[in-house]
Amino acid sequence: MSQTYAQLFFVRFICGDCKSGSVSIIFSLIGDLLDAEDRDVASSRLSVMTGVVILFGQVYLRYVGDSKEWKQPFMLSGTLSIITSLMVLQSC
Repeated sequence: MSQTYAQLFFVRFICGDCKSGSVSIIFSLIGDLLDAEDRDVASSRLSVMTGVVILFGQVYLRYVGDSKEWKQPFMLSGTLSIITSLMVLQSC
């Protein structure tokens, strides 16, 4: 675990860089796996979901960030990511 904010920032920067590349891959997969009439809906849902998650994260950080230690929101985010990954793997 990160001991300082600078360490956390660096690790999150690396992690964010890896995730930013996955967005274009997801849109490519949508284009390859879905029919032409389903692509628009899937792309729209993905875009809306991304915006909602960002909004939820900002609201969560605003209310929890003041009362908890700064590491807590990142621990929750990581836990939710692991749970979601396991759910996706189980559905495959």
